[in-house]
Amino acid sequence: MIGRFDKPFLIIGILCGCSGFQAWAQSQPSIPIPSTFFGMHVTYSPNWPSIPIGALGKAAMTSMSYIEQTKGTFVWTTLDAYVATANAHNVPLHWSHDEAPPWAVTDQTSCHAAALPGIQKCTGDVTDVAGLNAFFNALTQRYNGKNGHGFITAYE
Repeated sequence: MIGRFDKPFLIIGILCGCSGFQAWAQSQPSIPIPSTFFGMHVTYSPNWPSIPIGALGKAAMTSMSYIEQTKGTFVWTTLDAYVATANAHNVPLHWSHDEAPPWAVTDQTSCHAAALPGIQKCTGDVTDVAGLNAFFNALTQRYNGKNGHGFITAYE
């Protein structure tokens, strides 16, 4: 509850805060922000933005669950397209791993339908560590910039 003596201090505090913000906003440099500060999700190459961006990141539907739905069988098509798009526009691609395919986890109750029909992805702990290692070896070897499939700059 605000007492009768507290009101002037509250009003002064609000006024000081607002004027401080105005001074801060007016003191910002007028140079453009570099395009390297911006990243973007682009899913279709012909729709590349007309503004410069610094990175293409977290390509949709390219996690392990989509690439290796069956152990040892890799479907690189979607990730190949993202890598080719990023490389064609000379921007780095940041790849992100989130959930694993059912064969890689013991806890099948953690599995659920993915965005594409017929694909499952699981949030349970990966128990097939050798399979996970084989996937990441295949992924990093494919996109090392030396095998004709382009280059992934960062893995998350």
